[in-house]
Amino acid sequence: MLATATLCGKNVGASRRTSFPKNIAAWSDAHCAGNPIKFVGTEGSADARTQLKQGRLDAAVQGGETLPYIMDLEPGAYVPIGDAFAVQFTGLALGVKEKVLQQAVAEALDGLIADGTYRALLTKWKLADYGVEKATINAGQ
Repeated sequence: MLATATLCGKNVGASRRTSFPKNIAAWSDAHCAGNPIKFVGTEGSADARTQLKQGRLDAAVQGGETLPYIMDLEPGAYVPIGDAFAVQFTGLALGVKEKVLQQAVAEALDGLIADGTYRALLTKWKLADYGVEKATINAGQ
C-alpha cells in the first residue's frame, strides 16, 4: 500500500464545499513539514475524480460513504491509501417539533443495531467502518 506521506507536496483535490479542505490542511500540517500538500478545490466529488483521471490531481479525497460505491462502478480505477482521517455523522432531518417521530426513528435504529440488521447492512454496502453504536438525536455532531 502506498504510504500517505507520499502525498506531501502533491496536488490533492476535494470538494471545496465540504470539510475536506480543512481536514487535508490539518493532515498536511501534521505530516508534511516543509513540503505541504497542495490543495485543489473541486466542484464536487465527480469533478475531483475527473481531475484525478486526467492527471491534474495526484490524489482525491472522497467520503467513505460514497467511495465503495464508486469503486464498484469503476473497478480498478482507484486505489484507496491510508486510513480515514476524518469521520462525520450523516443523519435524517426531522421536524424540530416532531419529538414523537424523532424518538420512534431513534428506537427503530437502535432495534436494528441490537438485532444485527444494521451491521449486516453496513457490511453489505462496504460501510462497516462508518456505523454508530447507538442512535442519537441532536448529538451536536
